[in-house]
Amino acid sequence: MNKKVVGFVYALLTVIILSACSTEEVTTNHSDPQVSVSTTVKPLTKKEFSEVEVFELTSPSKQDFRKVHVVLTLRGTDYLSNIQVKLPNYKQALIT
Repeated sequence: MNKKVVGFVYALLTVIILSACSTEEVTTNHSDPQVSVSTTVKPLTKKEFSEVEVFELTSPSKQDFRKVHVVLTLRGTDYLSNIQVKLPNYKQALIT
């Protein structure tokens, strides 16, 4: 009877240890996310320029302004939560 109990405990410990070692299919791959940024700068249209606040500028022209379009793409972030992207305050950076 004592040999049966020792054998059972040995088998149970073996199962516990082997179950702690996970296989590749079970393990999730948390590699670094891929980040890409694409930026385009274009001149303003007449309509867009008419919407620009130029009251503090002297002699503003449409050629003084540009439209900046930034596309930020994140891949491999399925396992992340609460992703935050911080961009600088461009208006403040360009005025000073």
